[in-house]
Amino acid sequence: RVVQFNVLGDSMAIGSGLPVDLTKLGPRPAPTRYGVTQYCKGHIKWKTRTFLCPNKVLDWRSRFPLILRELMSVDPDIICLQEVDRYDEFRAYLNARGYEGSFVKKSYRAKDGCAVFWKAK
Repeated sequence: RVVQFNVLGDSMAIGSGLPVDLTKLGPRPAPTRYGVTQYCKGHIKWKTRTFLCPNKVLDWRSRFPLILRELMSVDPDIICLQEVDRYDEFRAYLNARGYEGSFVKKSYRAKDGCAVFWKAK
């Protein structure tokens, strides 16, 4: 199995500041028709590049466990990630679960890049 996921780099994770009660988010949302879970509902304001959702939902401490849960739920052999700007965190988690990986930064100005992990066995 191969899983591909855009983790939304921190520099692009800007919310609208709407208030949210995380207790009302409920259980894990059902996948969309494209297989992507919608934790942040709403649209993107392209002119300001902000998501129309609460900042709390976009906070890395909230997103990272959800991303890991989503990735590991399909028991992938290969994991492809885009907009990764916290490679060391992904590497630590995935190495402990038998994966090896590699990271390539986009360009000299970019803070993020792409990462690929694979089962070492």
